[in-house]
Amino acid sequence: MPVISNLVYTVTDTTIVATWTTDVSSDSNLVAGVKNAIDNGVAANSTSHQCIVTGLSPSTLYSCTVTSGGSSSSPQNVTTSAAL
Repeated sequence: MPVISNLVYTVTDTTIVATWTTDVSSDSNLVAGVKNAIDNGVAANSTSHQCIVTGLSPSTLYSCTVTSGGSSSSPQNVTTSAAL
């Protein structure tokens, strides 16, 4: 099972981007609340990962979890930015 490390969430008013690394090549998956990332599983054989969830509501708290190769991060609360 891969070890997930260096997990960072970056937000705008309608998106959450997660970037992280794993110690072995694996897939990249992100869920924000009940919404899946648009690019889940795209880079299936990598140790550098990035997933993007779009179409979110501004100033809203989402519980985010990333998954790679059967390993999952602990859920983390991430709040989108206020609308511009």
